[in-house]
Amino acid sequence: MIYIKKEGINLDLIYPVATPETISTRILAYRGNLEIIFSKLSNIGYKGVELMMRDPSMIYIKNISKMLDHYHLKVPAIGTGQIYN
Repeated sequence: MIYIKKEGINLDLIYPVATPETISTRILAYRGNLEIIFSKLSNIGYKGVELMMRDPSMIYIKNISKMLDHYHLKVPAIGTGQIYN
């Protein structure tokens, strides 16, 4: 498990992941097939992902939610913004 422990508090590490509609290459985020990305991150001990998205209306939430559940990952943060265009 990957975590930071400070004063009795465990902080799980998460990794930024770009959703498929995000076309910018100027963001620091894992890009590609979400199923493969989630599998790899889960296997190396990450506990969650920050979804970096351009347009939330283009995201298939049910599919992503099923994959996240399957790989036991949380989404503690979502990033959106013009830089992702």
